[in-house]
Amino acid sequence: YIDPNAAKEALKPIAKYMNENNKFKMLLIGTTAGDENSDLMIDLSEKRAKAVKSSLVSMGVPEKNISYIGLGCSDPWHIYNVGTGGGLASNNRKVVLIDASSDIAKSLNY
Repeated sequence: YIDPNAAKEALKPIAKYMNENNKFKMLLIGTTAGDENSDLMIDLSEKRAKAVKSSLVSMGVPEKNISYIGLGCSDPWHIYNVGTGGGLASNNRKVVLIDASSDIAKSLNY
C-alpha cells in the first residue's frame, strides 16, 4: 500500500460488513497499469489482491469468504493507452472488490 493507514481505514467498513454477513463471498481482482500482460504483471496484480485479502483476514474476515485473482491489465475496467505513469495510469493499479456470485465474477472463471 502507498498509505497503509488509509488502506486500513478504507477496508474497515468492508470487513465490518463481511463479519456481519458471514455468508457473503467476495472476489478481489488485482490489476496493473500498462497495456501488455506478462507473467510479472499477472504476478504483481495477484500480489495486490492477496495483500487486500490479508488485510481483511487480519480484521477478522474468514479467509474462506475471500477469493482473489490477478488479471494484470486484462480487467474489464482497464483504461487503455495511458501508459504506466500519471494519474490515469494510477487508476489502473487497483484491487476491485466484487460479490463472488455476481455475473462478472462468474465470467472471470476464477
